[in-house]
Amino acid sequence: MNTSPAMRELTFTFRERLVLVPVELVGALKPLFISGSLLFLLVTLLGRFSANAGLMALIAYLGAALAGIVAGPLFLPWLPGRSFAVKGAVAGLAWSTAWYLLAGGDDWRMATTIAAFLALPAVSAFFTLNFTGSTPFTSRTGVKKEMRLSLPVMGLLIAGSGLVWLGEKLY
Repeated sequence: MNTSPAMRELTFTFRERLVLVPVELVGALKPLFISGSLLFLLVTLLGRFSANAGLMALIAYLGAALAGIVAGPLFLPWLPGRSFAVKGAVAGLAWSTAWYLLAGGDDWRMATTIAAFLALPAVSAFFTLNFTGSTPFTSRTGVKKEMRLSLPVMGLLIAGSGLVWLGEKLY
């Protein structure tokens, strides 16, 4: 009936976070499949039936999702900010930069670049925010507050990205 100092200490080590990543991945598979398929079709059709454009958009989206599902939780203590959404956005920004460099972003139109740098961090932030409930140091009220503040911002970033990209395609 005695409590040791070790019992009072809260841990959430790299290994403990790594164990949770497969759970997050499995939970995200169905939404990723549905939204990824819709994104692929939309970009392919609006890209004048260019399957290459659809594939590039799908890879960018899946990379942002993985940044939020895997990199965000694993590097949680080292990402700046207290908010999971901010931490996820930072991971998504890193992915956006890497994708820009890997996919030949120098050849992209300005609207495509802006759309990617708006949408990809928002996608990553969303998936990292989902990890909030898996941690030992969040409260229900804190999670609700963060969701109330961050989800509208993510939605605006995705919508803005879509409008920028669609505006480029239509004009």
